[in-house]
Amino acid sequence: MVIPMALLVALALAPAAEAATTVVYAGDPGTAVERAAADAGLRVWELNPVRVTDLPKGFGPVAVGAGQPAGCTGERVNNAAIRELVGKVEARIAYQQDYEAALTDLEAASAALPCLGELAEASLGGRLFFLQGVSAAGLGKNDVSKAAFLRVLSFQPGLEWDAKFSPKLRGPFDEAVATEAAAPKRRILVGPGLADAPTLMVDGRLLTPVDGWLEVADGPHLVQLLGPPVATIPVVASERPLALMIPSALSEAVVAEVANPTRQVLLQAMIDGNLPGDTSVYVWTGDATWRAGTWEALPASQALAAGKRREIRARLTVAGTITGGVGAVAAVAGVGLWAASRGPAGPEETEAFGARMARQGAGAALFDAGAVGLAAGLGCVVVGVTW
Repeated sequence: MVIPMALLVALALAPAAEAATTVVYAGDPGTAVERAAADAGLRVWELNPVRVTDLPKGFGPVAVGAGQPAGCTGERVNNAAIRELVGKVEARIAYQQDYEAALTDLEAASAALPCLGELAEASLGGRLFFLQGVSAAGLGKNDVSKAAFLRVLSFQPGLEWDAKFSPKLRGPFDEAVATEAAAPKRRILVGPGLADAPTLMVDGRLLTPVDGWLEVADGPHLVQLLGPPVATIPVVASERPLALMIPSALSEAVVAEVANPTRQVLLQAMIDGNLPGDTSVYVWTGDATWRAGTWEALPASQALAAGKRREIRARLTVAGTITGGVGAVAAVAGVGLWAASRGPAGPEETEAFGARMARQGAGAALFDAGAVGLAAGLGCVVVGVTW
């Protein structure tokens, strides 16, 4: 007797339990998963529920959005230490033209800026990145140099080339000036916990949010909240949604206000910054399901189609269960008939032997038919459960 291939295929099609889609919700997770799955035409085990207040991480002010850099990971620094380093490096460049050692020290200093425990000084930050740009240009690293000069223009807009340095190093600086002038401005949402902040420091300069938004140049920036204590937050502004917030100030009510474009930016920034980039995300508001990214409410027809689909799946599951059950009974009966027909086969029992062989053949055929029925039933159940 051979086990039919259909049975092996049906067993191989058993559903995986891994959730591939996230539903961001407030309130009861069971209701959110059930309703969102119905609206999106998914199965409940395909949804991974995440409470909206669990999305942002951290205790103090943070930047949420795709590709945001980490905050301070080392010891606190101050302006005095940075000023001393800048003075030594500038002398090294002027008298020794040791661009490589200068660039190493300056990059270490700029990487420590998120640990600044006091308000940044625009002129000091500008000089730090200007010397970094000069050192990189002296080593022929024009892309690194241009990036540093773009940071200079964030700290000190309109700064001109310092004639103390060779004009041969000026090329990346001029490119940075042209790029900065043509680059689009970016907006940073000032979110929960910070909405009442009258002013913020961005690259050592005071900026006042307008209608809850900060407007900055494209690229990296150093945002600071006036203390005490001073909170320093590195950010990268781009076309992607970006928000400043205090996670503990986030309310579940934000999902109920998803129709508000400002809330959409906040939610998208939290999703981009805390969930894998290839994750499909829905937001359950308490009475409707929205698709993150496009920010559209799923139409009611989709929920109706999902209901019809569930009905068909249920019927397939019932039919498969019945068919598989009958097939299993038939297979067991076939095995029993085949086993009961076995016995000695001497010459004097030719007639009885023939009858037994016939019964064994019938038992084998009954088993095969039962196995096919069982496989078909399992197949219906698998389709009914996984479709």
